Amino acid sequence: MFKSMLDYAPFPVIITDFFFFFVLYVNQATADAAKESRSHLLYKKAVEYWVDKIDRDIYISELNKKGYLDNFEVRFRRKDGSMFWVQMSATRTVCDKRDAAFIVFVNIDKQKQLMDTLKTHVVAMECAANGIMVTDINGVITYVNNAFLQITGFDKDEVMGKTPSILKSGVHSQS
Repeated sequence: MFKSMLDYAPFPVIITDFFFFFVLYVNQATADAAKESRSHLLYKKAVEYWVDKIDRDIYISELNKKGYLDNFEVRFRRKDGSMFWVQMSATRTVCDKRDAAFIVFVNIDKQKQLMDTLKTHVVAMECAANGIMVTDINGVITYVNNAFLQITGFDKDEVMGKTPSILKSGVHSQS
């Protein structure tokens, strides 16, 4: 019953021999993520799919030290050479009387792309010559760039958490 649940799990599951890193089990979601057949993945060395040796060493060290690893971001390489980012968790366990690692992961390529885009936008906002202010849905200021601070003369601490009404001078008419 346990094997059936893993076979049909909607997320990738891998079980590897802990010492020799041979793949003992993969479900269909793993095969789909790797773009290979399940039979092709079985008994391959799982560490060969890791892009960075340093990440593999951290993975092995943490499993040796703590017995588990949570939400570790790493890149894997597919047979065709393409790479993809995953967030993986692993637990050291016993499977068929072997010291093993039980691994699950989620593809986070889209999240990584969104974060890169967000970083680019933040840099653009910080470097803009125009003053930029961002408020939440209630009109509370959540962000101002350096140009805004230079133009208005405010310090960041004076505007964060306030509303744009702080810009009213009291000298000018409402119109």
